[in-house]
Amino acid sequence: MMLTPEQSAKIARLWVPVAGHLYVDPDDENGGWWRVLEVVEGQITEMACEDGWICKPEDMVDFDLLAPCYWGDHATADGLPRTARAAWSDPTLHVTPTLSGKWTLNRIVGKEWQTWTSSGFAARTLANRDESVRFDSEHDALIAAILAAPEPA
Repeated sequence: MMLTPEQSAKIARLWVPVAGHLYVDPDDENGGWWRVLEVVEGQITEMACEDGWICKPEDMVDFDLLAPCYWGDHATADGLPRTARAAWSDPTLHVTPTLSGKWTLNRIVGKEWQTWTSSGFAARTLANRDESVRFDSEHDALIAAILAAPEPA
């Protein structure tokens, strides 16, 4: 899934960081990367660069220019469901595989299982199961969930 710069920026704004996540400098031609060492109250307070240099926000490194590596780092993969759940303020948000090898985005509201359709979340029933949006991968479904989430005012 190729993202526009605006979509990548939205993911970066909504991302929920934790220690261990990989961030990259999108403007670094050498693919500079940074590993999160500490997060306090949702804010990254310390990172280490690829050569081991440890920095804090006051060390002239603008953490806001770095982007979470959600597309290929195994240590950061758990950030996709965490960020999607936080973006929707819904801890029940989840992705499930289908029999056809595709993936659907779902949530639980009360005792109702809902699935993502072209018009938003709807109750999942046998009658409407074909209306679910099908994604090629779990990754694509979670990226779509983050992009579709309302942004805080």
